[in-house]
Amino acid sequence: MSPSLSCRLKATRDAFKSHVHGGKTFSADEIIALIWQLDELIVMSKELERDLARHQSMETHRLDQLIGRAGNVIVLQPRPVRRPPPPGGGDAA
Repeated sequence: MSPSLSCRLKATRDAFKSHVHGGKTFSADEIIALIWQLDELIVMSKELERDLARHQSMETHRLDQLIGRAGNVIVLQPRPVRRPPPPGGGDAA
């Protein structure tokens, strides 16, 4: 099984850490490898976005089927009507 997108992004980030503050310079081969890694990560992220969009579309369709097209109706429980107490504080008789 190939590593997840987040694991690959972390590995790419960690590859930059040795280059911070002039610690190391990039060779041409390292730049080419980095570009290939970024291209692979872009492909993975596009696939993930497509899968998420497909899942969202299917869920929306499923919910539309459950609710129906005119389905803006939400059933709520009736709220009790509160009336003020009668004047005089209690029994009217």
